Amino acid sequence: SGGPMFDMRGRVIGINNWIIAPGGGNVGIGFAIPADLARPIVDKLIKGTPIERGFLGIQIQPVTTEIADSLGLPKNRGELVQAVQPDMPGARAGIEPGDIVLRVNGEEVTPDRTLSGIVTDVAPGARIPLEVLRRGKRMTLTVTVGKRPSEEQLALENFGQQGDAAGDPFAQGDKQ
Repeated sequence: SGGPMFDMRGRVIGINNWIIAPGGGNVGIGFAIPADLARPIVDKLIKGTPIERGFLGIQIQPVTTEIADSLGLPKNRGELVQAVQPDMPGARAGIEPGDIVLRVNGEEVTPDRTLSGIVTDVAPGARIPLEVLRRGKRMTLTVTVGKRPSEEQLALENFGQQGDAAGDPFAQGDKQ
């Protein structure tokens, strides 16, 4: 599936990118990238500007209900840092394995607005605050966002080899 999705007035409202069709073909449930998320990328592609994504060099996973309960956190808030790659923006900012990232650049980390999603949208080189919970204490770290390496570079560096699905942004051990 692919191409624009239009509303009844002919305005582009999304870009179709996937379909679940139990019987095959094109009848089923379609999924699209909302137009407001795609527009900045389209504008850059038209201008020939390279697409650069923000990157911290950490491996994360969602905070489970059990972890949230044990720490007194609201459910569906924050993401747990599993690993920090040396000499990357996260390590330079002082992020440690076991930290729970609660807010990034003033935005709360939730299942709908993940740490990866927030950081990916930040321009490399920007300095942003990260609110973390470390050993029961909240603290704010400032990180200078790096440029996300290609999937090939990430694979060569063997980052995220702790059970995550390489290149799958929705895998349990997400590389950010």
